[in-house]
Amino acid sequence: MDFLFLHGALGCASHWIEIGNTFKEHGHVHLLDFPAHGTSKLSPVANLNGLSDFLADYIQSNSIESPVIIGYSMGGYVALHAAIKGKINPAQIITIATKMTWDETIAEEGTANLNWNSLAAIKDKLMSEHGENTEQLFSMTANILRSIGQQPIQKNDLSKLQIPVTMMVGEKDKMVSKEETEVSALACTNGRFVILEAQGHALERMDQMLLSKTLKQLLIH
Repeated sequence: MDFLFLHGALGCASHWIEIGNTFKEHGHVHLLDFPAHGTSKLSPVANLNGLSDFLADYIQSNSIESPVIIGYSMGGYVALHAAIKGKINPAQIITIATKMTWDETIAEEGTANLNWNSLAAIKDKLMSEHGENTEQLFSMTANILRSIGQQPIQKNDLSKLQIPVTMMVGEKDKMVSKEETEVSALACTNGRFVILEAQGHALERMDQMLLSKTLKQLLIH
């Protein structure tokens, strides 16, 4: 079994190392850096389509059949988009803290914080994770958010998915609501909604043992 782990906006593959290591005994683990993130040498993409194309190309070029895709935040949205558009055929998708309510206004609000004035507190962290990619991350992410706001995933899109889809959200998540996550999960033909007790939004601040255990219960047992 192949497990693909997708990071969120301004994130990178290394955020998944601890959890990914716990899955190695169960199959092949793939920790992906999206274009222009982390150690990726690929050029920035223009929109959400570019990210889902990247995911589809990775799966095809590595001859991966029916992977399990686990996506945090934006990574979960990319996986859903790629599956809805028929670019990939995963065995199942699990999203974690993925915002599902979007429009152009919400997207513009999201882009407003993509600058060093707002992100000064994590500048060193971003520079250490993305190196020379860092400067282009803000504009790329803004373009991706705008493309999501212009053509967001709708409930009827989710209903077309026949694969199992699990949507998880932290009990204390202040960026993604339990309501939007549950409504979207239930819109899927084979959807599940899971609350991560006492967890917030940031993947790196979540209880890694709890998250790993929960994922394994959903996927392996």
